[in-house]
Amino acid sequence: MVVHDGISCGQKILRHMTELLFTRVGRVLVDLYVSEVGTGDPVVLIPGLGYASWFWRSQDPLATAYRLLKVDPRGAGRSPKPLEPYRIEDMASDIARVVETREGPAHVVGHSMGGYLALTLAADRPELVRSLSLVSTSCGGPGHERVPEDTRTGWLAESHRPPDEYARATMPISFRPGWTDQHPDRYEDILQSRLGYPTPPESWQAQFAACESFLQNGADTAAIDVPTLIVHGDADRVVPIDNGWLLADAIPDTRLVVFEDAGHLIPIEEPERFNETLVTFWRSTGYG
Repeated sequence: MVVHDGISCGQKILRHMTELLFTRVGRVLVDLYVSEVGTGDPVVLIPGLGYASWFWRSQDPLATAYRLLKVDPRGAGRSPKPLEPYRIEDMASDIARVVETREGPAHVVGHSMGGYLALTLAADRPELVRSLSLVSTSCGGPGHERVPEDTRTGWLAESHRPPDEYARATMPISFRPGWTDQHPDRYEDILQSRLGYPTPPESWQAQFAACESFLQNGADTAAIDVPTLIVHGDADRVVPIDNGWLLADAIPDTRLVVFEDAGHLIPIEEPERFNETLVTFWRSTGYG
């Protein structure tokens, strides 16, 4: 299927060696894992709570025209998992280091918690951000709609379990209702990717605490002065769509694209349309 102007899933994708970047986590020096795919303008892809670079595998077709930098945030995937408390500001600083080492600025794409990092990066280090894409996320602060209580209760009730049990118990709610039943083979394949380098319970809980603090305080949206795309599904059971509207009102020079009948995991549920939406936006900025 054609994604945009010659980008297709059937084309050969240029791949580069995965690298470890030296950066700082709080007071601890660590190696942050980044998977690099393709050539062209840099695109930093930041996943959500407990997720890692595997989350963006359906975006690999974009690597025919862009250099994808798929990040494992601290605590997730193949990045180190320090025991100290996490802060969104520190995690955003990790991303800044990734962009700096790749001679940014970059198109920055953040999903869910990754959106919190992307918002913070754009506010604190705008010179590193060519454009901002916020997917299924929130700016927090007054007026934001919390994670639905059923979802939050389910997460916390299972958060002590081993990664495989936690994923199987909670991941279906991140898709639109019925998606996992309609795509059982794809869902099982996604689970296996997630569990290849799992996020342990204590790291998930540290990320969750950082998210809670961010949402309470809110992002400095007034400081964001880069072209911004907001993508949200109207069947999101994790970050309700009202948060997408709140973001659109809070950030100037913004466009909101609503995916009807889509859940929280739009890049997995509707990869072709999602990829095309990104490329169309990047090209509209004059840098795509």
